[in-house]
Amino acid sequence: MRLFPAAWPATLALFGVGCTCAGVGVEQMRFDCSADLDCADGFSCIDGECALPSESGDAGACDGGAEPCPPASECDAGVELCGDAVDNDCDGLIDCQQPSCLHRRCRDDNPAAFCCGIGASQDFCKDLGSDDANCGACGVRCKAGFFCSPVSKGSLYSGRCGCNSDADCAGPGGGLGSDQDCVSSRCSCNGTNAAAECPSPSKCTEVEGLTNPGWCHY
Repeated sequence: MRLFPAAWPATLALFGVGCTCAGVGVEQMRFDCSADLDCADGFSCIDGECALPSESGDAGACDGGAEPCPPASECDAGVELCGDAVDNDCDGLIDCQQPSCLHRRCRDDNPAAFCCGIGASQDFCKDLGSDDANCGACGVRCKAGFFCSPVSKGSLYSGRCGCNSDADCAGPGGGLGSDQDCVSSRCSCNGTNAAAECPSPSKCTEVEGLTNPGWCHY
């Protein structure tokens, strides 16, 4: 939700924020996004944040306090960034503790890490490219004796379980079954039955073509 300047003082008061930032307009604030459609008119999704193409400028200094003014993205009491270990929206919840961060990236240094539950990040931030119990999507377990391997293409990062046959591949929610196919010793989806291949809200993207089908990802 994009907050307008007239609403900021009341909103900040509700959260007990003692520092207000001068020189930070809505045009300079940062909002999470995965595509241009997530942003307001005139803004584009650039490096995971909504921004104006010609945007520039830093956050101003705090008014009436010794505490330094945080970056512009931290001045918005309405948007939680899920991988910076900061309570951006001032509600006492950090990263994976925030319900809105479920199934969102939770580590700035690992694009395959996503919140797989609501709670402390050390418990719920999972690497979907290497976690055998959360491989490619939260809760998808590799069959005993097989391991999760990372896979990426462009801005997509995920993982696939190893396999010897279709029966070795994980189904939605971590159940074992033949929802995915075993292709070149890796469990793969092809999008023909996406709801059964990938647990919601993850989806199947066939990025390699029919000879090497795709994989589940958020």
